[in-house]
Amino acid sequence: MVNSRCYVDSRINVLNEAGELLIPIEEGLINKDHVLGELAELCAEKASGRETTEEVTFFKSVGTALSDLSAAHLVYQLLQY
Repeated sequence: MVNSRCYVDSRINVLNEAGELLIPIEEGLINKDHVLGELAELCAEKASGRETTEEVTFFKSVGTALSDLSAAHLVYQLLQY
């Protein structure tokens, strides 16, 4: 984690729930700026991704309401047929 480029699904959710980030932050190994971007920012090219093939990329997802809504909508659509 400490030596990785860190990206998340949602900064707010991850920084409130994810021990993988909260523990190193509490121990002073990293800070909140270690999160370089959200998935949406990567997709919109507002955050830069891996710069070399040697870099380690860490992605943490704790889930968002949008993911839950998308899954529920898909199930609903499938049940309509």
